[in-house]
Amino acid sequence: MSASARALHGRFISLASAWPRDPLRPTAQFGLSIRAAADRAFLASPPSETQDIMDGKLSNARNGVGHAAAKGEVGAGSEDAKFKQLTTIEESNAERALSVLQALKDGSANSEFPTPSSILRPASHPEYYDQLLQTIQKASQGQDVSPSFGQRVKLFFGMR
Repeated sequence: MSASARALHGRFISLASAWPRDPLRPTAQFGLSIRAAADRAFLASPPSETQDIMDGKLSNARNGVGHAAAKGEVGAGSEDAKFKQLTTIEESNAERALSVLQALKDGSANSEFPTPSSILRPASHPEYYDQLLQTIQKASQGQDVSPSFGQRVKLFFGMR
C-alpha cells in the first residue's frame, strides 16, 4: 500500500466533493468525473460505481439516489482499498493536476489569465454574452427562457 497514493487520492476526493454543482446539467457533474479519475489512477481495483460512472451506466447518480457514487461517496470506502504504488513522476503529475484543478475551482486561474474584453464583447454582437448569462440564470431558476414573439421577429429581421 502506498501512503502517497492514499494521501493524493484523499485530496482528489476532497476536491471533488467541494466542486460546485451544475444546476443546468444535473446529469453531468464534474466532481463525479474527478472522483472516477482519482479512483482509476490510485486504486488497484476501482469500485464498480467508478466504472459505472465512466461507462455512463449510473442512472441513479443522475437522479441523486442509490449508489454511493450518486451520494458523493465514490472512494468513500478507500480505507479498505488497495492503492497502486506510484512512481515519482506519477506523483508529481498528480500534484500538478491537483493544483490546476484547485486553481480552476478557486477562480485564481481566471484572475491570472483574464479573458480580453474583445472576446467578451465581440464587435458583431456586443451584448451576446450578457444575454446568454441572463438566460442561463433564468434557466437555473426554472424560469421560461424561450424567446417571445417580438424577440423572434427581431431575430428574423436581424435587428437583435
